[in-house]
Amino acid sequence: MSIATATTPSLKKSETPFILAILTTKSKTGKVKGNFENFKDLTITGAKMGFNVYVLPIEDFDATKQQQQGLIYEKSTNKWIPTLMPFPHLIYNRIPYRQDEDNKQVKEKIIHISKRKRVKLFNPTFFNKWQLFRWLMKSSTTSKFLPETKRLQAQSTFKAMLDKHNFLYLKPESGKAGKGIMTVRVEAQELLPYALSIQKNKESKTIRCHSFEKLWKKIIQESQNTAYIVQQALSLISIKGVAMTYVY
Repeated sequence: MSIATATTPSLKKSETPFILAILTTKSKTGKVKGNFENFKDLTITGAKMGFNVYVLPIEDFDATKQQQQGLIYEKSTNKWIPTLMPFPHLIYNRIPYRQDEDNKQVKEKIIHISKRKRVKLFNPTFFNKWQLFRWLMKSSTTSKFLPETKRLQAQSTFKAMLDKHNFLYLKPESGKAGKGIMTVRVEAQELLPYALSIQKNKESKTIRCHSFEKLWKKIIQESQNTAYIVQQALSLISIKGVAMTYVY
């Protein structure tokens, strides 16, 4: 990610009918954090739709000012340019790490933003998967589309789910980006019928177990006292031959 040192002139409010700010954080050295490829996609898509998008480190956010110090993407140079931008209509929280969001000053600013009438805050916090599931279950519109999901708190719960479904997802309640996800398949015809796949550092390894007890022991070992949900795996749809899904 390249950031230019020069500051371009700020844009006039009349030139920006709708403005989206992508909220992120800075490191201790002042480096702006986040997935800048994703930020770039949001910026380009926004331009196609007729509105402006900029990256706004929460450390630079000042609710008392009409202009905010942000970064805009310059396509011609493939660089991010520090620029004074108008106060946004919508702030999209893309703070990359839960520990950053748990910072006291960051929390206070997010609460402040959420209470302001002049701006809408989207994605205010990291989702807890179990809380999200319970929320979605309350709606008749969404509940019918949800896979069976339980909290992974007891061996008996896991055994009941595995007896019912031969393919399960195990997900950290507070995880993101696929980290910590495990899958379990039961292949009765195999000598080692239980297949546990573990996602680590963008790689996956599979461990095969001969008994349910050994499988459960391995899951406890891998989960490391982290709160998990166990979820029925669904068949994926595909678009142009590529499998895809919407997950929580």
